[in-house]
Amino acid sequence: MTLNYAARLHDVGMVAVDAELLRRDGPLTEAERRRVGMHTVIGEEMLRPYGLPVEGLKAIRHHHEHYDGGGSPDGLKGDAIPLLARIITVVDVYDALTSERVYRGAMNHEQAAQELRSMAGCELDPVLVERFLALHDI
Repeated sequence: MTLNYAARLHDVGMVAVDAELLRRDGPLTEAERRRVGMHTVIGEEMLRPYGLPVEGLKAIRHHHEHYDGGGSPDGLKGDAIPLLARIITVVDVYDALTSERVYRGAMNHEQAAQELRSMAGCELDPVLVERFLALHDI
């Protein structure tokens, strides 16, 4: 149940990001990227008063952490990233890859699987990537 709510609400903090930044088809400046990246912390803060379990709040805060420690907001690495956040990240990346964007077309399932595998161990938990792809026979 916590994973379900956290997955549905993980980007709720985006409501605090300037819509113009979200619609831009060109690259963002470093300052703009940091501003957009703060949606994870804002989302956690927004939802705290509503009784979402701590595990769900942590998943929302940390869904942009990278498995190799290069993500944000706290630079967590590997298993220090909450499991629910690592799960949401794999699914969120797959969804982003297979969705049409203003700056690129949607990938097919095979292309997305290849991209997920290339991100495994760097941005994504390699075990969860393989489990996700196995569930989808990719």
